Amino acid sequence: ISSFVPSGFPSVIPSYLPSDFPSISPSSKPTNKPSSIPTKAKIICEDDDSFRYKNKEKYTCKKFLKNIKKREKNCNKWDNKNGWLVKNHCPKTCNHCDQRCLDDKNAKIKFGKKKYTCEDVPTNKCAKKDKKKKVVEELCGAKCLFCVPEK
Repeated sequence: ISSFVPSGFPSVIPSYLPSDFPSISPSSKPTNKPSSIPTKAKIICEDDDSFRYKNKEKYTCKKFLKNIKKREKNCNKWDNKNGWLVKNHCPKTCNHCDQRCLDDKNAKIKFGKKKYTCEDVPTNKCAKKDKKKKVVEELCGAKCLFCVPEK
């Protein structure tokens, strides 16, 4: 059998050295050229079933935001007990799905005497509360990868 013709049987143990005779043709055809526009990951837009405003069992997204007249005001409230922004955890009800994945351009984040914006805050601070008791990832959704693409 010529060394240019594959045996049809893979070797049990891979070789660590290149072969003396390269193959004449590639093992598979090249794929079509890549798409010019990347596919955007689908972001999950559901209210968090485990969310409870200020850890009160009765304040789920559905119940806390039930009153339509107060909904916008309540969506913009901070749960100071946990450092959470309500609309980030109730994005469907608050119509805040895409925005929660972005950085707040006006955010002023303080740790001790150091001040940051979302652009320059270290990522190791994302899960921590700043001086105003706000969890950084609630303000800096893009920087802190707050949104998880659907798998």
